[in-house]
Amino acid sequence: MSITRKIGLLSAAAFAAAAFVTPASAFSLKDKKVTFIVPYKEGGGTDTMARIFQPFLTKYLPGNPTILVLNQPGGAGSKASNKFQREGRPDGTMIIGVSSSALTAYTMKAKKVKYDVLSWHPVILIPRGNIFYSNPKIVKGLKGFGKNVASDIKALRATKGLSNGTKNPVDAGLRGTLAYALLGISHDTTFGLSTSKQRKAYNRKELSLNYDATGPYIKKVKKHEKKGTVAPYMSFGYLDGKGGIARDLTFPNLPTVGEAYEAINGKKPSGPMWEAYKNFVGIGVNASKAIALPKGTPKKVVDAYQAAMHKIDKDPEFRKLAEKRFGKLPRAFGANARKILRNATTMKPEVRKWMRAWIKKRYDVNI
Repeated sequence: MSITRKIGLLSAAAFAAAAFVTPASAFSLKDKKVTFIVPYKEGGGTDTMARIFQPFLTKYLPGNPTILVLNQPGGAGSKASNKFQREGRPDGTMIIGVSSSALTAYTMKAKKVKYDVLSWHPVILIPRGNIFYSNPKIVKGLKGFGKNVASDIKALRATKGLSNGTKNPVDAGLRGTLAYALLGISHDTTFGLSTSKQRKAYNRKELSLNYDATGPYIKKVKKHEKKGTVAPYMSFGYLDGKGGIARDLTFPNLPTVGEAYEAINGKKPSGPMWEAYKNFVGIGVNASKAIALPKGTPKKVVDAYQAAMHKIDKDPEFRKLAEKRFGKLPRAFGANARKILRNATTMKPEVRKWMRAWIKKRYDVNI
């Protein structure tokens, strides 16, 4: 037999072997069920995010698996997150929805936290802008809509008896509390209120200060502008990746908290409170929602999810839903998502020390 003939036979055999092995070795979730853990009750922001992604994950993940959304509330997200850290299946059949509340507790190193989000594999980050608003019928002189933020802040400062709501002293609402403190807006806080309950309390005039993610603001709050009970006056903005905070892309006419500070004080903000605030903008805006695989997940599984997320993000139906629910800020994937998550949750020790002391003094709570 000639050398050429032997090589030809070997090549054919190798090709046949490769053709036989590839389908078996490629990652697939065919006939599998993927558990999508949501560490909160039904109807909240993370639950809504999970259910938006649910049909698209089935469509674009290899093998078109069934996606089961499993709500496991408790401990402001820590109960399910701790369990995911211990028992998360690294075979691609378990993912978790990550929210700003879980990231806040992780960043502040709260005692209840036994999970390490930086050991997980974020496959997508879903940023959500946030809009501050108040009631011009309560805050005399408040005009809002970006017309004169210095005048608006002065009006808020001059108003007595302002109040806001949040779940607890160390949840994601800290970003709002820090913003009010930076701008010298005195207020009382009612605890035990979810985002939807805060909104309802505001509509009943039980609260006079509030903020909402851009999606819920457009859907549930904006309609009250015509009634004269809502005036948006600033946004959190978002971390621009260059050390600064840029205006929200959905509401570009609204100044950021940093701009409001400069308009009132004639200088840019600085110091530990400002550094802490930037951390919480990263947590509450840039990394507001995320989907992650557990620690130890093999690269081929991560890559498959990553590819699916890119396909989902290009799907016209998804993009329409995403802009309506999440706003116009760009979503992040892979290494970029991991970098944003790390930057948001890495707080300087001296800033964390200051933050703990500030929370203790303000709320008499030890973290």
